[in-house]
Parts: sequence; structure tokens; C-alpha cells
Amino acid sequence: MENFRAGEDDLHFFFQKGIIKQPNGVLLFNHSGEADVTINMEPYHISPCTSIIIAPHSVFSLTDLTEDFKVSYFAFSNEILKEACYRLDSSFLIFLKKKKCYTQTDPQLIKITQMAFKICWILYNDKGNLLRDKIAKSLLQVIMLSIYSKVQQNQLEKSKKNSSRQEHLFKQFVSFVYTFCKTQRDVMFYAERLCISTRYLSVITKQIGRYSAKSIIDEIAVLEIKTTLQSTDLSVKEIAEMYNYPDQSSFARYFKKHTGLSPQQYRARL
Repeated sequence: MENFRAGEDDLHFFFQKGIIKQPNGVLLFNHSGEADVTINMEPYHISPCTSIIIAPHSVFSLTDLTEDFKVSYFAFSNEILKEACYRLDSSFLIFLKKKKCYTQTDPQLIKITQMAFKICWILYNDKGNLLRDKIAKSLLQVIMLSIYSKVQQNQLEKSKKNSSRQEHLFKQFVSFVYTFCKTQRDVMFYAERLCISTRYLSVITKQIGRYSAKSIIDEIAVLEIKTTLQSTDLSVKEIAEMYNYPDQSSFARYFKKHTGLSPQQYRARL
């Protein structure tokens, strides 16, 4: 039995057979047309320039396809797959299990993939080549790692964009707290102001500010109260009203909870 096969096909055989359990692994690259497939009962829509990774012993079916659907294929034994993945990072092996289809948009990667499949086809027809299996293993690594590299790059770019957005939201949040903390100390108010959920706001503040949203609100509010106690002759009752507390007692409890001192004791220490 051959350790690998390569070529081009319209996959009508799979469309006619229905559900098939693949004994070997297969890499597919869609040149034209579209199709709907299932891999281990998970549905995928295949558009042009999509790479499909089917691991050995996967259950595969082709449920629909257009007349112009055509792919390059590289089928390989489990032994070649094991050798190709030997000593590769564990994250790559996790990727193989999770990422079964990837539509390529990078012209350079598309060109590399097309060339690699073409070389696989040439190698398969070169029956006299004594190193066919070893070269096939290397080609398998090239194709898979090219896909893996681009997926990782895209995920990194998305992560950076997400991080940048979180930093922007965090700065907006802190700015809003300084503006509204005299009357608003509830997390919900700021989340609604930012058009995000309270849970997401807490995620942002913990990741970037390392504290909960409520802790940051209280810290800024107490800082503002301290400034007012230091810089004005307003009575504690008047300051309580300024900061929208229902009464002087609740204001004093809030201040003491966060400073260990009553407003009068704090002023006396100045």
C-alpha cells in the first residue's frame, strides 16, 4: 500500500458515497467552486482557496457541491503524519485537531500552497525516486506549517486589535469616573456609558488596571473626597450632599470604610 497519493479531483466519488470514514489523512486545497462538507459531523462551507485538513480515521462527507468544484489533494498514511509532526510544538498538534478548514486570503500563502501541492503531484508520479516518502513528509510539514503560521498570525493580529480596544475603553472608563464620581459610583452606570456589559468592563479593568471596576471607582471617588476635605471649608454634611449621599452618616461610613478614618478625623490630621 502506498504511503501517500497526490493529484487533482472533483470529489464526486465522495458525493456519491455519502459518509466515509477516512483510514488515512488528507489535505485538500480548493481551486474553484464551492461545497458543503462535514468532518466528524461538524459542517463546513468550502469556498475557493480553502485548505481542508482531514486527520486519519475522521468521518467525512460531501453533502453539496457546485459543478466547477475542484481540489488538489494530498492523501497520506498515519505513519507519514506522525513523522511529519515529530518534535513539533504541542500547540501545532492542538491546531490540527481544532482547525479543520482555513480560507486563505494572503496571495503569497496561496501561491506557496499551490506550488507545494503541485510538487506533491510531481513527486507522486516520480515512482523511481528512492526518497519519495521522506520528501512527501517534508512537503506535508511545509503545507501544514504554512497554514498554521498564517492562522497564528491572524489570531495575534486579532488579539492586538482586541487589546488596543480594551486599552481605549479603560482610558474612557477612568475619564468617565473622574467626571461623574461625585454623583455616580455604580459600575452599571459606567458600563452603559461605554455600551458594554458590566462583566466585560470588569474583565477590562482587571486585565489592564489590575483591579475591579468597583475598586477603581471607589479609589477615585475617595481621592476626590479627600481633595474636597483638604481644599474647602465645606461641612461634612455639605460634602455629603455634593457627592450625592442620602445623608451624612452614609457618607461617613463610606469614607471610613475606604480610609479607616471618619471625614472629621481625616481633616484633623491635615
